[in-house]
Amino acid sequence: MSPFAEDAASTGDSPEPDSPELTRAKRALRWRASCVVANKDNELCPNLDVYTEALLVTLGDEWQWRDDAADETGAAEAGFSSAGISTALDHLAFERLQALMEKFEVSQKVEVFGTMRQVVVTGAGADTRGFRVPWPRGTAVFELAHEDVHAFAHKTLKAVGAKPAKGSSHRRVRCDPTSSDYRYGDAEEALVRAGYAPDVPSVWVLQDVGSVDIGKWNDLVEEIGDLMCAGSEIVAHAPSLGPASSSAGTKTRDAFGAELVRGMAAAGTLARAYTAGELGCEEVDGGALVGQVGVVHGVKQRPSRQETEFYREQVWQIENEDGDEEGFSF
Repeated sequence: MSPFAEDAASTGDSPEPDSPELTRAKRALRWRASCVVANKDNELCPNLDVYTEALLVTLGDEWQWRDDAADETGAAEAGFSSAGISTALDHLAFERLQALMEKFEVSQKVEVFGTMRQVVVTGAGADTRGFRVPWPRGTAVFELAHEDVHAFAHKTLKAVGAKPAKGSSHRRVRCDPTSSDYRYGDAEEALVRAGYAPDVPSVWVLQDVGSVDIGKWNDLVEEIGDLMCAGSEIVAHAPSLGPASSSAGTKTRDAFGAELVRGMAAAGTLARAYTAGELGCEEVDGGALVGQVGVVHGVKQRPSRQETEFYREQVWQIENEDGDEEGFSF
């Protein structure tokens, strides 16, 4: 039992009700902690990191796992992921960041001192990747989440002494692109204020973004695409199919994966979906991976919106100010 959990229980004060965003983050944490749905002993998954365990301890008895099929099914359909999927995303994000370093720094003999490597995490929130993953020096991890979720996670993680890897930083960005009242453009404004550079290659990690309404998914990946320069990459948890179904009236993983990939392609990101089995994660009916495809990996092919606007301005200037009647500069 965590000492700060005991302190919270001993105050006797009636806490304010959680916001919908904080409730969703807590549900995502609890779902990830359960190895399988049929876990009758209420044990946590042995693969959890100590920081996620600290967050779970603060949830209290009301968040203990219930042997309730409706709750289990609801968690899967809400788009929450298992510990196995979370670990797979950790490895994939770290590997892809190293690949970006090789491509844009080592192979081009670019001096990396002072060059920021960027990882952006968005989803339900209360993420601990900024602390548990040994990111290379110079990496800035931007975590997008609702302010209530950040307050909950920061208080708990500060109490256990959580710190980013040496030479890297963790930046809390108070913006939740998955919330119902989110407005297009809010993420860009909040990220830039936190120090995000759209012209620097980045890795985006999407996890527990919610059950996929394909229209909302396409809006999300389009906005992310606008904020990534060419060569940047996305690794995402692919949750259950949700209300969409195949022509036979049953959920199909192939159709769902194809829909995600098509949406990302329209946003300029070449992607592929991988099943949980392909990733080495166990797929068991009635287990924590019910209805989940696995992950999606994509590489941005087009320039960011900022880069596109810059190129357009340069072309206009050459054609209208610096060039002759045929567009050649003097």
